[in-house]
Amino acid sequence: MVSWRWMASVGGAVALLTFVVVACGGDEGEEAALLTPTTAPGVLATVRAPTATVANTPSPTAMPTETPAPPLTATASPVPTGETGDMEGFRAFAVQIEAAVKEKNVQFFSGGARFEEVTCPPEPPAELVACADEPPGTVVQVLSDISYPFEGAGVSREQFESSLEQWFAGAKPDLSDQYGSGASALYALASSSAPRMVGEGAHAIISGIVDWLPDLPPPAERAVLFLTWQFLDGRWQLTSYGSADRPEYIPDWLSGQCAKCYDHWERWEGNP
Repeated sequence: MVSWRWMASVGGAVALLTFVVVACGGDEGEEAALLTPTTAPGVLATVRAPTATVANTPSPTAMPTETPAPPLTATASPVPTGETGDMEGFRAFAVQIEAAVKEKNVQFFSGGARFEEVTCPPEPPAELVACADEPPGTVVQVLSDISYPFEGAGVSREQFESSLEQWFAGAKPDLSDQYGSGASALYALASSSAPRMVGEGAHAIISGIVDWLPDLPPPAERAVLFLTWQFLDGRWQLTSYGSADRPEYIPDWLSGQCAKCYDHWERWEGNP
């Protein structure tokens, strides 16, 4: 049985969301369709307006005439590039993920995340970190952190952003190992058509040699950050995230050989 470590802590509390981690192994699964089917883009349609009749004043030399109105053209709004809910669409969207990782753009991920509203109970459980310093009845927005082996609603927007900031700041581009540079980079894409270790959806697997957890001393280690996306309301939205930072877990995410982790895995273009 494997445990996963939470990415950030606020006020001594630990963020989490449930999942059971089992030792992974097996063949790479087939590429699977993702959660939400998309509606095909609208077809360009031409609509001719009804003919309007214009009456001219009769005269001995002029007969009443009809002036046809020009046709009206209705064009469906195009779907933005990459905003389709299959694996091909996620590959196109991943170009934006790669750029955001290179630019350390925390707001790209925070702005694209789907936070859910939760009302803080009188005695919130420790795993509900977003309610740690809030009075009962406070409505908070939370994102699922699945890197910690307990049930809970997850972390607040501020806690999520802090986790990413620590990750990007802790990357060591001057180091390298068998997986490549220590710089934080989009390493692979994966997908799950049924709930598995990290839930259902498409996964962006980010890796680097990082020194980012405040409770761990140096040296920096190879770590993995996995971001799970679902195609909801016509666009890709980040629905959960988690991390793996122990050496025995890294091959599961960087080798493509963990059948219980995902259905499909592929190395991101530009990575050897």
